[in-house]
Amino acid sequence: MITCPSCGKHFKNGTLVCDQDGSPLSPPSQPKAIVAVQQPVATMEIIVEQVGDRELVAGDVPISFTFDLESAGDPPLRIGRKDDTTVPPIVPEVDLLPLLVGLNAERTLSRIQAVIERRDDKPCLRTMSDRHTTYHRRTGAPKARPLMRDVYVELQDYDSIYIGNPKRSHIRLRIRILHP
Repeated sequence: MITCPSCGKHFKNGTLVCDQDGSPLSPPSQPKAIVAVQQPVATMEIIVEQVGDRELVAGDVPISFTFDLESAGDPPLRIGRKDDTTVPPIVPEVDLLPLLVGLNAERTLSRIQAVIERRDDKPCLRTMSDRHTTYHRRTGAPKARPLMRDVYVELQDYDSIYIGNPKRSHIRLRIRILHP
């Protein structure tokens, strides 16, 4: 049994994120071997390419979030918008609220919209919102497809994530997986 450190709700073992407040849940501690070998690590970069109808182009200040791929998604990386009005405050690791100036943030993006978690040692995307849609587009695919809540999609280099409605107000993110 795992307990959410923020709200105290109990979950069965294997649950990674609290469905009440999006807090990462820690599994019961197990002894782990410590290996002190320093090797170059692959990184996962999440690049903001479009906000609403404004496409970010060369010359714009790039907005990106970079994570060590070995630890990306463990604990889950939460994608959403910061909310200081809740107790405790919701502060996702990928906070897109500053990008939503001029857009109705609450109509575009949930506080915890989606999470990136590790499944079978690969980064996977899972939507957390019933209110706002998360879309995934594999490189080369003709169009983005909506994700159903709690369905995992493995992320690959150059995949796109659309949050909101791709035909209207949305944010487009590009996934880059960089190997040393």
